[in-house]
Amino acid sequence: FASFLGYSPGVRGNVGSLKPATALAKASTGTAALGELLLDLKRIDDFCLSNRVIVFNAEGLEQVNRLMAAPSQRPEERFDLEEVRGFLEDAREHVQEALAALK
Repeated sequence: FASFLGYSPGVRGNVGSLKPATALAKASTGTAALGELLLDLKRIDDFCLSNRVIVFNAEGLEQVNRLMAAPSQRPEERFDLEEVRGFLEDAREHVQEALAALK
């Protein structure tokens, strides 16, 4: 889905390189909503990349599993989920705008 829009998830980089796919740009009356949607996806992707855990071996995986199972390790206490919820809401709005702009 994201690739069809003109976005490659999992790649950190310059936000300026986000461009709507040519076919979508041609099918739309404007690319502003598509551009905003790509920016929203980039923000969500950056959040996911910056809040990941890299495991190099079985011992590290066991440590991560123990930490995740600890009762004091609730996701809402480890991450600012309100930030990413805002990004998701923005993306929903921009999807609706982009759909409305299709010819």
